[in-house]
Amino acid sequence: MDFYNGFRTHMLTKTYTIKDQQRHYSKNYIGGLFKMITKFMNESAGELHNNTAYIDKRFKKEKEETDSIYLTKKEVQKIFDLNITAETVQTFFKNVRPSGITRKVKALNNARLIFLVGCYTGLRISDYSRIEDFNIDKELIKIRTQKTNKIVSIPIHKNFRTLLNKTNIMSIKMSDQRLNDHIKELGLIAGITDEVKISKTEGGVINTYTYNKNECISTHTARRSFATNLYFSGADIFVIKDLLGHSKIETTIKYLKVSIEENARRIADNSFFKGE
Repeated sequence: MDFYNGFRTHMLTKTYTIKDQQRHYSKNYIGGLFKMITKFMNESAGELHNNTAYIDKRFKKEKEETDSIYLTKKEVQKIFDLNITAETVQTFFKNVRPSGITRKVKALNNARLIFLVGCYTGLRISDYSRIEDFNIDKELIKIRTQKTNKIVSIPIHKNFRTLLNKTNIMSIKMSDQRLNDHIKELGLIAGITDEVKISKTEGGVINTYTYNKNECISTHTARRSFATNLYFSGADIFVIKDLLGHSKIETTIKYLKVSIEENARRIADNSFFKGE
């Protein structure tokens, strides 16, 4: 356990620079490193080494549930309604050269379409990037998920149908990094900029940061938004579990970005509270 304790202490004290600020590495980042080390040790056991320290229960892959956001139905609709033009780019991105405006417009529009697929289907990007015509019928999308190898059937949202009728949306390709960058820009253009607070454990200390909401939008926000908005619309949580392709209901519960107050408001109209 000497390596584990020494490396963990090193990572807890080590810092990196982001936007001219010194930050400690998060608990999840450090836990991810130990997870990769464990995988390597497992796969190379017997051939490259006979070390068994990584099997010890004290060799922990620490992880915490991170704060994350979802987009409300109104916010998703704002992105759906966006009309990205050259004027849009000139207004919001003054550093883009005239020769790059057309390219920027295309990139933002493509990112918008890809992100909306996730918001309306709840599929992981690794799955909705594989959707083909045969996966779609009049009412449902049917596909076998890569991560869990489960077949999911998802009703087609009205807005998703509109996108399918307008463009060959499934042919659009974009790297995850570029997509994440453009999604944040779309949030800015759509005015999804309310302040949100995100807490994480860094260097053994819980730190809270304030961001504009658009800065926290990522590809995974689409899937969380799908699940949470479906829940607020009255869908049974076990149905949501099946749509997401989860094996455990606990995983689905973690996906729902629902506060205690929002949960209370959701059932406020229940007949029980009306004395019926």
